[in-house]
Amino acid sequence: MRRDLFRAVEGVLFNYHALIKQLNLREEFIKSKCNYFDGFIKPGSSSTSTSIEENVLLLKEKDPEYQLLQTKVKAIKYAYESLPKHLQRLVSLYYFDQLDRDVVIEELAISEREFYRQRRKAVERCAPFILGPFGM
Repeated sequence: MRRDLFRAVEGVLFNYHALIKQLNLREEFIKSKCNYFDGFIKPGSSSTSTSIEENVLLLKEKDPEYQLLQTKVKAIKYAYESLPKHLQRLVSLYYFDQLDRDVVIEELAISEREFYRQRRKAVERCAPFILGPFGM
């Protein structure tokens, strides 16, 4: 795998939680557009709760930014789920929890050399799921 693609996939894995945050913020924005705030209908609104929920779903389906974020999050989830358990643990600790390399090595009880081998293997296995949705 080319170094630039390897780094790009790593960047995506490191930013997984930021993507989740963006998706949640976008969803809140969509809800606010539907006279929906903190589970209550805004004063002066005549919509029923069912129609508000339907409007939120419709707007989510039509919102390109929401759809793109959702596709990216799903791609990372699929990539993660495709990994064997020992690589999932490494990805979870190193990329998602963003623990220091030495902490991950100690937690997994592996050598530094083995850490780099497993990291490369994990990123290479995640790449096919991630490269397309992220436009790389």
